[in-house]
Amino acid sequence: APGRGGAQLSFINASGVRSSLVPRADHSVTYGQIFALQPFGNTLVVRSFTGAQLRSVLDQQFGDKGKVGVLLVPSANVRMVLDPAAPAASRLREVLIDGRPLDPAATYRVSFNNFLASGGDGFSAFTAGTDTFDAGLDLDATEAWLATNPTPPVANRIAIVARR
Repeated sequence: APGRGGAQLSFINASGVRSSLVPRADHSVTYGQIFALQPFGNTLVVRSFTGAQLRSVLDQQFGDKGKVGVLLVPSANVRMVLDPAAPAASRLREVLIDGRPLDPAATYRVSFNNFLASGGDGFSAFTAGTDTFDAGLDLDATEAWLATNPTPPVANRIAIVARR
């Protein structure tokens, strides 16, 4: 929501997700299950990035030798195609936001946790954003989202090109 920073998309570092979230038989989820999923007590940060800055963030998913390092898990409206074997400048083959290609000149409001906001897991490009907004605890945001009874996001938001 605009009053909560107005994020259009979000990311979490894959290493920050520590368990699966499996509803109980009655379809409920407990706060304890949410805490097991995200046990660090992080806060959410919302910042503005140009598409070019956001691409720099996403390029940091690759190690020096072309292997995928720490993946960022995107929100449901983001799709990425990664090619770890490609030259450094072209490993990120495609980024779609709401079905449209990432526009290098556009400004996007992005949410992520405070660990990433400080450059954690090697994502120093996350520090370049502007108009920072503190959106509260990640656990509370997850709980509020689950309370809306959402459709589970599609699991294939990241495609990695396989080479033979």
